[in-house]
Amino acid sequence: MKKFGKTLSIGLATIMAVSSLGIGTTAFASQVNSVQTAESIGLNETKSTVFRYGEINDDFLSENTKYFKFVAPTTGYYEFDLTGYQNRIDGQNTTAYIDVTDTTGKSVDSGGYYDQYYNDVKAVAELTQGQTYYIESYYSPFKTADYENNGYAESTINISVTPHTHEFSAEAYSTTTYYTCNRCHYSYSEENKKSISNIYLEKIKYVYDGKLKTPNVIAYDTAGNLVNLTNVSYASGRKNVGTYNVSVTYGGQSFNLSFQIVPKRTNISSVKAGKKKLTLKWKKQQKQATGYQIQYSTSKKFSRAKTITVKSKITSKTIKGLKAKKKYYVRIRTYKVVNGKKLASSWSKTKSIKTK
Repeated sequence: MKKFGKTLSIGLATIMAVSSLGIGTTAFASQVNSVQTAESIGLNETKSTVFRYGEINDDFLSENTKYFKFVAPTTGYYEFDLTGYQNRIDGQNTTAYIDVTDTTGKSVDSGGYYDQYYNDVKAVAELTQGQTYYIESYYSPFKTADYENNGYAESTINISVTPHTHEFSAEAYSTTTYYTCNRCHYSYSEENKKSISNIYLEKIKYVYDGKLKTPNVIAYDTAGNLVNLTNVSYASGRKNVGTYNVSVTYGGQSFNLSFQIVPKRTNISSVKAGKKKLTLKWKKQQKQATGYQIQYSTSKKFSRAKTITVKSKITSKTIKGLKAKKKYYVRIRTYKVVNGKKLASSWSKTKSIKTK
């Protein structure tokens, strides 16, 4: 029906135009070729043909139709373009079309006529791998400058076949958005996603153990529903001490989360009191440590505490200048400097001792 509509409408326009010139319609019977002798064309290929139309040397030529044969290499959407035509000088649409049919003669494409919006002649069709299709190209230069000035026009028309990329328009409703390709009318729908109102990592701090860390991302939408996240990206590494980013995208939203791997803590192995001093010893951390922070105070809650920093190769420290016969509380933790920032372990168990 679609092919018949194209042929009928263009045929009637041509008959009327020729009748006004006093030319018999039988002059239009000739064609460049037919389906039976169609020339093969491949994907990403362009074929050129010369169309002749009008009176020349007392003969009226109407070589304005060309057939090509195309075998689809894969199942999918393809574009068939007709170029090289001239626009009409009377402002009407260019008299050209391209039609794609299967071996039974059934039209399988969308479009095919001159499109004022896109200013082109293009057909788009969904084809099946291995199947043969016929491309009928038609162009009449009637009412073009060449034809009107000379009564005859000779035009080089190009036919090309390329993969089709969908160009969607969206129509959104309360629960669903519908997408339709502007050229081939392929469509699909998606359930509208509610925005995320709460998102966090299941765990934001790990103790170094040399193993890869990948915390789960938990997210809830505005309705309180758990969101299924499919686009989550983790920073590389995630084994050594450091801060690692996690990127999440959902709909039009983007989130940047982070977690830390901190050094393994150490413990105080002994504390000895001296005169206005104390000496503590601890177990050395062999990996992922820059040094240690020692904190001491006369308060069990470590209010007004003082902190001493020592390098990782040191495993003992004497703290001098303390008050005599005073009870002190002391603790230690491991730290590592990463990108200029100190990442510290948790504090060791607190030890207390009275100075001499």
